Amino acid sequence: MLSTYFSKLEETASRNAMTEILADLFSETRADEIDLVCYLSLGRLVPLYESLEFQLAEKMVIHVIAQAFDVREEAVQKEYKKIGDLGTVARQLKSKLKIQRSKLSVLDVYRRLREIAEEAGKGSRKRKVDGLALLLHDLDPTSCKYVVRMVLGRLRLGFSDVTILDALSWMRIGSKELRVEIERAYFVRADIGTIAKRFKQKGLKGIESISAELGVPVMPALCQRLKSADEMIKKMGMVAVEPKYDGQRVQIHYKGGRKSWVRAFTRNLEEVSFMFPELSKIGQQIRVREAILDSEAVGYDAKTGKILPFQQIITRKRKHAILEAAKAVPLRFFVFDLLYKDGKSLLGVPLSKRVDLLKKVVRGAKVLVKTERVVTDDAHQLRAYHHEQLEAGLEGAVVKKWDYLLTLR
Repeated sequence: MLSTYFSKLEETASRNAMTEILADLFSETRADEIDLVCYLSLGRLVPLYESLEFQLAEKMVIHVIAQAFDVREEAVQKEYKKIGDLGTVARQLKSKLKIQRSKLSVLDVYRRLREIAEEAGKGSRKRKVDGLALLLHDLDPTSCKYVVRMVLGRLRLGFSDVTILDALSWMRIGSKELRVEIERAYFVRADIGTIAKRFKQKGLKGIESISAELGVPVMPALCQRLKSADEMIKKMGMVAVEPKYDGQRVQIHYKGGRKSWVRAFTRNLEEVSFMFPELSKIGQQIRVREAILDSEAVGYDAKTGKILPFQQIITRKRKHAILEAAKAVPLRFFVFDLLYKDGKSLLGVPLSKRVDLLKKVVRGAKVLVKTERVVTDDAHQLRAYHHEQLEAGLEGAVVKKWDYLLTLR
């Protein structure tokens, strides 16, 4: 029973113990449901990059609990104030009923939770409330506790995708030794459910063919700090040196044609397409059918062209004021990498080649702007370029190995 494992996980603070508990859970889970178990254990119904929420506020969940167990809302509210956790309140109320067991499988519960989350349109709130109340009525006490927490976005069992990667390795060989290889696949396609399902079915062979997919964010490569230009050249040899903008990292997924679309993701894999209406126009600049571009979104003054501080972009997180914010602070997307082109992943292609392809893919500089760079193995030139960027009001420079591969796959 999934809720039993959730209880075990909640009761331990040891990362290693959590890994072993999850490994036991995955060992007992069928391949056709392990992806759903991964999502549910993270308090979600879908991967991080997809947005599907229950949209039931705390007050509505109190109403749901009262309806499910035929008690007054005031009674639920009173217990909540005393305990501080609506999940525990639901468990206690369910424990007082005669029927304690549940015949629902993980697939059953997942399907019903998804139906609740996907309810939309006229009367959807009532359907959500009725659906969740009926589900709680059909569940055992412990499952009620975790379902309520999940609906409120408060499952928080104390681990992330990274622990799941460790647990998958432990499930297979009783150690974390396969973590690096599993993680490599996860970096290419950041969908923990897909990775777990393929690994459960065929081990490493099941994930070795995973490649970048349009619409699924690639885990962004992050910079490391080195002490000096001399150390950088000594370690990396020939390097590409690019301006470091004070902006927001945005991975852009573009599909052209009659059914064209654009999706944008942050470095944390959150989809933020709604924040950037400017991207709807980039089809005029892109010369391929499909592309994944890595960029930095930077605000600028429309009159002077001067780059503005990152804080100016933050206002766009308020969905109701996006168009006003876009007018007040227009953006340019400085594109520095091409990760995917017309059905083919470029993650195993050297940076030098990706840059050449990028020059052909992006034309003009209206919304998308190709990042300028210098290529050098001279520490003096690197220092000088870095100083130029600081003088221009930027944060400095980013240095990349010129033959750098994002992944071996």
